[in-house]
Amino acid sequence: MGCIGVVIFAVTLRANSGLLSTPQVDRNNNFDLIRLFAALQVFTAHLISHLNLQTDGLTGLMAYVRMFPGVPIFFMLSGYLIFASASRGGLLVKYAQRRIARIFPGLWVSIAFTFAVLWAFGYVNTANVRTDVIWTWIAATGTFAQFWDHPFFAGWANGGVNGALWTLSVELQFYIFTPILITILKRVEHPTRWIWTLVMAAVVVNVATGLLPQELFITKLLKISLLPYLIYFCIGILAFIHREVMRRILNGRFILWISVYLVFVGATSVANQTHDASYFLNGFGLIGVCILSLVVFSAAYSARGLADRTLRGTDLSYGVYIYHMVVIGAFVEAEMSGWPVAGAALVLTLGIAALSWFAVERPCLSLSHSNSQRSMDAAAVPVATSRANCLSDGASDQAAASNT
Repeated sequence: MGCIGVVIFAVTLRANSGLLSTPQVDRNNNFDLIRLFAALQVFTAHLISHLNLQTDGLTGLMAYVRMFPGVPIFFMLSGYLIFASASRGGLLVKYAQRRIARIFPGLWVSIAFTFAVLWAFGYVNTANVRTDVIWTWIAATGTFAQFWDHPFFAGWANGGVNGALWTLSVELQFYIFTPILITILKRVEHPTRWIWTLVMAAVVVNVATGLLPQELFITKLLKISLLPYLIYFCIGILAFIHREVMRRILNGRFILWISVYLVFVGATSVANQTHDASYFLNGFGLIGVCILSLVVFSAAYSARGLADRTLRGTDLSYGVYIYHMVVIGAFVEAEMSGWPVAGAALVLTLGIAALSWFAVERPCLSLSHSNSQRSMDAAAVPVATSRANCLSDGASDQAAASNT
């Protein structure tokens, strides 16, 4: 069954839908809901692990929770939406403004919140706040080195302040990589071949990263770069490039594709442990990721309007992602655990994420859109076709993961 999914995936991608034609993305999609699901998957995995909620009854459930890994899903969606956004052309500064507005304002406020939590628990105090320890951590986390955690914080909670933020540095690398890739593709004779060469190279690097001894410096360096995760991003790019063909196969067929995926997972992971849900793939893992991508993009275009009806334009995914480990860490530091605490952590995380969206993220995205539009008008650069044929700013600018 898994092989059938991969064959269908490969066949759809062979169709030529116009590699760098004017982006036409159906705005009636469920991307916000999928991002929230991915963020909550990461939250659930961390919650059960750090609050020691593992029980015999949860073992089987967690096996399936891991089969829908939030971080790879985020990267797939980013590949689709960021490539679409960058493909629209226009000023590079407009693209940069939107990317900055998506990541940094919310991140900076979360750093301030984290600082307050550390202060409340006495981990940061008047004695050490003047040292370079705190300010080095703030500078690294607030710029491009979210993967780095100062050794000073090794004693906090379960060994770090906010371990989920490492994916932001990868996402920022994708932001820089995408316009460079598009520039190259516009200048080469056979851009589709270049894309497939990139995909093959990404698979090799991903598998090699998992096989290399993890203590090697080169392995550690690879794992904080975009290279091992490029396969997920490229899947999103391919799904966007061949969106019309994909849509004909996937629209309204979410139940079919998730059934195929669950059968594959049951046969290769639960039954005989041949499919590992690691970021770094084996043969079965690569097949599984291909089928998972079909599930993800089928969910985007099935039950149309579901995200609008349930979320009403509210995107909590980034807030859930950047705050959940701070909330969980506070409970761990307070030596609190159990299911009531887990429920409190969920409510607190969602509440803080909502505040982040309404008070910080949405206003900054709106301001960025206004500023970038004025820049476009001043430069007299035409914008891609009509509004109906372009990605909405919310859809393209709220991709996350960034935001693991």
